Amino acid sequence: MKRLLFSIIFIGFCLELSAQDMLIFKDKTIDEVSIVEVTPDYIKYREFGAAQNSVIFSIERDYLTKIVFESGRVMDLSKSMMDDSRVYAGQRDRAIKIDVGGISGNYSFISYEQAIDPSRSWEAGVIFIGAGFGSNIYDNENPMGAGVNMGYKFKRSPNFYSQRMRYGHIMRGSYIKPNLFVNTFNYDKVDYDHPPDPVTFMYPASREAAVAASLQIDFGNQLVFSDRFVLDYAAGIGYGFTVVHKINAHETKVFAIDKEYMKSAATPQSCTVFYGGKTGKGKRVDIEVKTPKYTFKLNMRDTQGTDGYPTRIMGDFTYI
Repeated sequence: MKRLLFSIIFIGFCLELSAQDMLIFKDKTIDEVSIVEVTPDYIKYREFGAAQNSVIFSIERDYLTKIVFESGRVMDLSKSMMDDSRVYAGQRDRAIKIDVGGISGNYSFISYEQAIDPSRSWEAGVIFIGAGFGSNIYDNENPMGAGVNMGYKFKRSPNFYSQRMRYGHIMRGSYIKPNLFVNTFNYDKVDYDHPPDPVTFMYPASREAAVAASLQIDFGNQLVFSDRFVLDYAAGIGYGFTVVHKINAHETKVFAIDKEYMKSAATPQSCTVFYGGKTGKGKRVDIEVKTPKYTFKLNMRDTQGTDGYPTRIMGDFTYI
């Protein structure tokens, strides 16, 4: 019984002697040491087994992924202060945004953004086409419809890092954002090939439907004021890949827009100018440019019904 008790005490004593702290480096190497102090920037330690009055070494935290203490506790050092969500605790991590420029463009765009972590967030929005103040661009089409938008933000990483560097706010910073838009709307297609009504001076029009989608990448910057107000400004480039165009109640065009299609659609085959319109008697000039895909029309005429002389320029197209 005494031998068994002595063996247990001896094994426990050996385990106590073999326990040590470990530094786990980013390149997967491990150093067995005795931790002296952990500071916000450095780890101070002695070589394992060294005397208490021996040399103390220090190493920057950026070299390490974790520390394993002799007690078994693990300290994760893989995240920098910039990417640690705990640093931004208490800050608002979501926002509702309104596109103020869209109101003057005859649409309203409302979106919601939610931060995932300090360097990423997702955004979703709804577009109401026709819900804004009219402009000269859209007066003749009277578009009405809606659309959805989804985007994913990646914040820009700095060119270099300094110790304890972080974002000013979890929602703030320059970013790149892949964006998807899908819209469906109705609009008035004006027929300029027929004469206007002699009383209203309005050209005949038909209501048509269209669906448009685009995939784009935005480059922007978002500012935060007093943790309550955000200002987001961006510019982007994109690619529209599908069009659904209702010709009439029984015919709908659906086609992909790729490089070959655009090249064909933009290659003129003929250009005809009609002085006085197609009848030759009107106070107008009609220009038709034909490509393998479209007939583009440019009309200079009077749309106000005042004196009949050309005071406006309007464009239109039809499918071939």
